[in-house]
Amino acid sequence: MSVSCVRNTFLEDLHAGTGPSSETEDYSDVKVVSPYGEIEWTRLSRISDNEMRQLMKEVVNKLYSILLRLDEPKIIAAVMINAQRMASNWDEPQDDKPFVAAMVSVSERAMAAGPKRKQPAKKK
Repeated sequence: MSVSCVRNTFLEDLHAGTGPSSETEDYSDVKVVSPYGEIEWTRLSRISDNEMRQLMKEVVNKLYSILLRLDEPKIIAAVMINAQRMASNWDEPQDDKPFVAAMVSVSERAMAAGPKRKQPAKKK
């Protein structure tokens, strides 16, 4: 799913282009020149809020579309074939147990707190 829903998205457009070279290999020697001065590469935001919003909408919609169809054999086959073709030289995935535990903990706290209520509009 990572190939189909994350890698093959607007992320590819963001990744395209010329990247900087670094003699130090940690990019501490790279700076971007702007009308307002130099910005160290390691402090530079490399994705705008609009680009992040576009990327996240695309990723969410693609993941949602596949998750809705997990009971369809042709969808599972397509995901598996794409993974085999495009990600065969990737590292093996790791079970990120701390991530799962944190996600469960946050959801349990949210459920215990009850539904989130909208604040009433302030009267003028």
